[in-house]
Amino acid sequence: MRDDALVTMRRSEADGRDVYYSLDIDHFRHLYLQAGMALHPAIGLDLPAFDAAQLAHQRVLFVCTHNSARSQMAEGLLRHLSQGHLDVFSAGSQPTTVHPDAIRAMQQFGIDISQQQSRPFSDFAGQPFDYVITVCDKAREVCPTFREYLFTCTGGFLTR
Repeated sequence: MRDDALVTMRRSEADGRDVYYSLDIDHFRHLYLQAGMALHPAIGLDLPAFDAAQLAHQRVLFVCTHNSARSQMAEGLLRHLSQGHLDVFSAGSQPTTVHPDAIRAMQQFGIDISQQQSRPFSDFAGQPFDYVITVCDKAREVCPTFREYLFTCTGGFLTR
């Protein structure tokens, strides 16, 4: 996949031991449409426009350990991208406060998360979600409450 430029690889900045892979979604889409065209011309046509209204009332919860940066940024970004059609939340196993650097980073994209608050994921116990996405392994290990909805985001990939 790296040879075909489908994924990129980078080492962790902390100590270089961890390796992170990211999918080049635009290149993937291009190859996917090319493959479709090879099978049948109608398969390779451009995909229909995304209709955010179809997502109305779906609930998404991002979970991280401290609910201070990644999960807060994901909450703000998805709420912004869905134009309010999704009910988006974030929580932590050991919540602290929203990190000022996360707020500043999102402001650069015109997204204001300054009013968001860190919450424990126990606040959401018993509530139904369409997706629960952990953004760190520590949170996934202690998040049994939402097991049937649980996905993990690692290195740009979403896995069940």
